[in-house]
Amino acid sequence: MKQINSERLVTALTLLLAAFLGLGLFSQAVHNNSHNEQMYVTAGYLLAQGERLYTDFAFVQMPYSPLIYAAVFKLTGGYYLFSAKLVNFAFLAFAAGLLWLLARRRTRDDLFSAALLSLFLANYYLLRAAIEASNYTIPIAFSLAAYALFLRYIDRPRRPLAFFAAGALLAAAVGAKLYYATLLAPFALAALLYPVAASLRSRIIGGLLPLAGGTVAGALPLLYYAARDWERFAFNNLGYHLLNTTWREQSGFAPMTWGTLLGTARDILANPSYLLPVVCLALAAVTLCAQKGCSLRRLRLPAADITLSALLVAVSIVTAFTPQPLFPQYFAMPAPFLLTLLLALHAHIAQPQRRILQHLTLIAAVLLTLVVLPRHTGSLRGALSPDDRWAGSEARDASFRIRARIAEGSHDLATAKLATVSPVYAIESGLGIYPELSTGSFVLRIGDLLSEEQRARFRATSPSAIAALFDADPPAAILITDEGAVELPLLDYAQSRGYVEVDAEGFGGRLYIKPNP
Repeated sequence: MKQINSERLVTALTLLLAAFLGLGLFSQAVHNNSHNEQMYVTAGYLLAQGERLYTDFAFVQMPYSPLIYAAVFKLTGGYYLFSAKLVNFAFLAFAAGLLWLLARRRTRDDLFSAALLSLFLANYYLLRAAIEASNYTIPIAFSLAAYALFLRYIDRPRRPLAFFAAGALLAAAVGAKLYYATLLAPFALAALLYPVAASLRSRIIGGLLPLAGGTVAGALPLLYYAARDWERFAFNNLGYHLLNTTWREQSGFAPMTWGTLLGTARDILANPSYLLPVVCLALAAVTLCAQKGCSLRRLRLPAADITLSALLVAVSIVTAFTPQPLFPQYFAMPAPFLLTLLLALHAHIAQPQRRILQHLTLIAAVLLTLVVLPRHTGSLRGALSPDDRWAGSEARDASFRIRARIAEGSHDLATAKLATVSPVYAIESGLGIYPELSTGSFVLRIGDLLSEEQRARFRATSPSAIAALFDADPPAAILITDEGAVELPLLDYAQSRGYVEVDAEGFGGRLYIKPNP
């Protein structure tokens, strides 16, 4: 009885630890500013205003994240950056809760489930994905939900319906971020291999085909955008990224070699966010092999949850290393599947070794928490300061101050446009923006690699063409933020056309107002 009570106490403390980590993630998310958010939030806003994605404005990613943001913006009617951050965090919270439920249902081990949840929430790469309103946490939640459905019904009568739903969720993940398409292969292979007792015909008809059908159904909006205007769809989801690589090379970014790639892999593996789960995985794999008597002479197909999780880990790691240059948030993709693999191994290990793995997972969670503790405590301590502001409210207040400055002149606020590569500072107060700058700095910086016809086709501009754009439709104000050289054409235009710099306190940069006519 004493041992049971002590384990309940430790479980409760571990859940409190997970709650603290979740609160720390939330605090960092609402205080963080990222230039990536400018494109995602603006795209959601424009969609909510009735503009057409890829046609009326560019958006160099798949369409599902702005569609989700737009649906929420129609409900909130304002506080767009803050609302998008809440949506982004909600998807991460959903993924965390789902992982915890999966662990509890599979192992009936509350302490291990709480430790696994803490490992998830303490992961540095997931933190990097959670702190910006973009498209990183959305596909994590969708793909993890597909995983849960797939395994729960893999040998049950409702398998076709569940696999159809899993396919739709996978398509939703791909619709949020294109490189999640690589996860389709592990699911398709698992559908062909399991359940082992079923015939191949049954696996195809009852598993693979429903999975494929659900994927097609979930991809219907993608097919709509592709069919409506394939050229624009292809540019925004592929062509831009190829040109962006060219732009980076011209700007002095060295392409990754095998040496730098291996060095990056070493650094990531050495990061506690991966090192500690990998140590737990290695111990679990060795323990399970020892218990099951694994041998090269009599290889057997592992259980479905182990196989699928291992395939997802392998594919997602390769996928995370594919884009160049590499950013930390890319490596959020493998993180949940490392933990589902640990969960799968733990579920098949017998006692007393299972308890050893339980304790090791708890120790790993505590150690990883100690690593991220300074980040969370610093953010939470700042949140208690009277001067501390959330990024969403700061952007909204700055937008209204800019609007007030524009109103001081003779500009018509109904038509006034703010020229900036940080358009969130305009849309929060309803100021007009240029569709050509709706992606922030992203399309602008590669604009000179496009022909004039392509720029017109894809609603783009370039550093060399931006003066002509503004001369044809002069902005009421120009805001220079912290995007560096890409903003120089805007600054040059403001200074050459006699725009008056005004007090920019709280504007997030330098504000220039068009002089009265």
